[in-house]
Amino acid sequence: MTGAKSAVTGETAESAEVLRADGLTKVFRARSGRTVPAVRNVSLELNEGRVVALVGESGSGKSTVARLLAGLHLPTSGRVLFRGEPVHLKGGVARRKYARRVQIVLQDPFSSLNSAYSVQHHLARPLLLHKGSTSLHRGEILERSAHLLEEVNLVPGAEYLRRYPHELSGGQRQRVSIARALAAGPEVLLADEPVSMLDVSIRLGILRLLAGLTEQRRLGLLYVTHDIATARYFSHEIAVMYAGEVVETGPAEAVTRRPAHPYTQLLISAVPDPGRRVWVPFPEIAVEELGHMGGEQPACRFAPRCPFAQSRCHEVEAPQVQVSDGHWAKCWHVASGDEVTT
Repeated sequence: MTGAKSAVTGETAESAEVLRADGLTKVFRARSGRTVPAVRNVSLELNEGRVVALVGESGSGKSTVARLLAGLHLPTSGRVLFRGEPVHLKGGVARRKYARRVQIVLQDPFSSLNSAYSVQHHLARPLLLHKGSTSLHRGEILERSAHLLEEVNLVPGAEYLRRYPHELSGGQRQRVSIARALAAGPEVLLADEPVSMLDVSIRLGILRLLAGLTEQRRLGLLYVTHDIATARYFSHEIAVMYAGEVVETGPAEAVTRRPAHPYTQLLISAVPDPGRRVWVPFPEIAVEELGHMGGEQPACRFAPRCPFAQSRCHEVEAPQVQVSDGHWAKCWHVASGDEVTT
């Protein structure tokens, strides 16, 4: 149990664990027979009323982790636990029961909704499938659907029910996608890059909506993003991923104010911030100039890009090192006590 501080009242409430990833590993097999390791030994937990941000560049495995937690992929090894119980998704009944508890909001609101159907159809379907609403009259389903739309700030909800996806803006479509996820009555929401394809001017509104829903509904929320700046202000905890591994975790303020792993430092150095209070060692290096690693994989995947790489970084996997209370990093540079300090 951990304490979650309300953004509205400032009061601290007990926050129970809802969903946990325990050593998740996913290896895909290409048609050529070659294996592609996408995620390796990832562990994290989602608690009631709290937001965990999973941060990393494209190709780091963030979305694969979200899909593993949603049950869209099955792990090669490791396990997912819901309320402390291992999740087994064999059979349609078990999968539907799990989907009712754990919903995912996808990145692209333009392709996640079927343009052939109205908003009413998109909301009525999960109500019928997951909420046992088959005995409801049409009017009752419409009323519930309109309420869901108003919960995501599409007002009046009844007016939006008649519209089709192509008649909505990108932000409105994403709000409909969120309302559709809420229709199942989930306990966990997995938001996979929910604002990356939206105009900058409306991203903050979507993030505030998700934060409010997390608090009001006591959801466990995973926020997948490449933007560590929004992760800092939007989340309670941050997990930083690189090349399929979590390299640093901790409270959002600690990870962004005192980044320990060189990759986290690199991410923060790439964020424009004239008032930056944390010194990071990459001011003269552009992210795109560092290049991606190739050939044989070193023990530390970041070693080919790291200015602090040691010989053992290529040979021996680094240990998890505690930086501060609840703040951990997986790095030989940190283990040797040479991490950047404020």
